[in-house]
Amino acid sequence: MTTERYGVSTPDHDFSQAWDLAQIVKIALKRSDLTLTDSSLAVDRYVIRDALTTIKGYQTLGGGIVDFCANPTPECRDGNKTPVLIEYTSGGENYKLRVIGKTTFDADFGLAGMKAEAKKLRDSLNN
Repeated sequence: MTTERYGVSTPDHDFSQAWDLAQIVKIALKRSDLTLTDSSLAVDRYVIRDALTTIKGYQTLGGGIVDFCANPTPECRDGNKTPVLIEYTSGGENYKLRVIGKTTFDADFGLAGMKAEAKKLRDSLNN
């Protein structure tokens, strides 16, 4: 895709993230029923935010699959990604790669889960 469109054989990290951002916003805007008037600006912002929470299973260019949700947690706000392990099968300018592994985590894994575990540990030490 990037070779035909942009003349580069493989997207770099910055290109990948910029492309994914544009595609995610495009999906959210298509799912949003916007009024687009000066007086509707605040409501339109909420509509777009809510549309973002409906995006599930978006395949990023280089970072696996990402889901969004409505809960006010870091995992939902930042997207719940599926990390991937990539193997380079040939090098050089026109290198090739393949995904050799994926992993998923529980939705509460990460910062929120670590905070909860730390609190449990603190509480047990204080008793």
